[in-house]
Amino acid sequence: MRTALDVDRYLAMRFHRESYNCWDLLREAYLEATGLDVGDRTPHPATAFDIKSRFEEQESDFIRIPTPETPSIVLMRRGLTVPHVGLYWYRRVLHMRPSGPRYERLVDAARGFSRVSFHQCRTS
Repeated sequence: MRTALDVDRYLAMRFHRESYNCWDLLREAYLEATGLDVGDRTPHPATAFDIKSRFEEQESDFIRIPTPETPSIVLMRRGLTVPHVGLYWYRRVLHMRPSGPRYERLVDAARGFSRVSFHQCRTS
């Protein structure tokens, strides 16, 4: 597993609802950090429903872990609304909001979300 990630590169990205949203940033950053493409495990373009479904399937490619580890996927949800994803990286979360990318403490990234879970991608 790789352990390098150029966070600054992602902070220069711009949000676009259809072509570069939180899922796209996560996919790129997770690939850079681990060598694993989470996009191969979710249809693209991925809708919020696709993302939520993939994480909750019984035979999911995503393993839920009890606490965040570097690197891991952070899935944030509030009720039945659109889920939000980010990459947990050294005690902070790299994620994309409509206002732009952020790299912030987990407590700040998860503000406003009632459910937060952590996941890693199966390697086989």
